[in-house]
Amino acid sequence: MLDQIITELHDDLVAFTEYVDTEYITAIKAAGDIQQEPKIFLYTILYKLNNGLNSSHLFINNTKTSERHFDSLFLILRTLISDSLMTLYVIKKDYTADDEIEKNIWPLYTDHLRYGLSNLKRFGKSFWGYSDKQINDEEAKIKQTYSKFFNKNGSFVLPKPKNRRQFIRTTS
Repeated sequence: MLDQIITELHDDLVAFTEYVDTEYITAIKAAGDIQQEPKIFLYTILYKLNNGLNSSHLFINNTKTSERHFDSLFLILRTLISDSLMTLYVIKKDYTADDEIEKNIWPLYTDHLRYGLSNLKRFGKSFWGYSDKQINDEEAKIKQTYSKFFNKNGSFVLPKPKNRRQFIRTTS
C-alpha cells in the first residue's frame, strides 16, 4: 500500500514538474521578458520551485529502500514552502504594478549583499586564503557590480533594519 502511494506521488511530481517546465518556464524563456526586476526575481523563484520539486521525486522514490531520505526531502519541501509564502505574501502581496513589487525585492537583495560582504570580511582570510588587498578588491568588485545598492561613499542605499519586522515594507 505505501509503495503504491510513493509510486503515485513520484509519478505525479514528475508529470507536474515536466508540465510547469514545458508550459511555463520554456514559454517565459522564449518570450525573453525576464531582463528586469521584478520579473527576474519572480522567474528565479518559479525556476527554483520547479527544480526543487523535480529533485524531491528522487528522494520520494528512494524512500522505498531507506527512510533516511525523508530528512532531505523535508528540508527541500520546507525551503520551497518558505520561498513560496515569502514571494506570495511578503514580496508580491496584493501588488500588481512592477515598481511596487520591486520595492519589496530591494531589501531582500540588500540583505543578501550585506551578508555576503560580511562573510567576505569575516572569512576571506581563513576560508579563501585572501590577503587584505584581495578582500578589499573583491569588496570593490561587488560594490561596482551591484552599484545601484550603494551610495557614492560605498554605504548601502537602504539602511540596515533595526529588527526583522522592518525588513520588508509593511505599508503601501
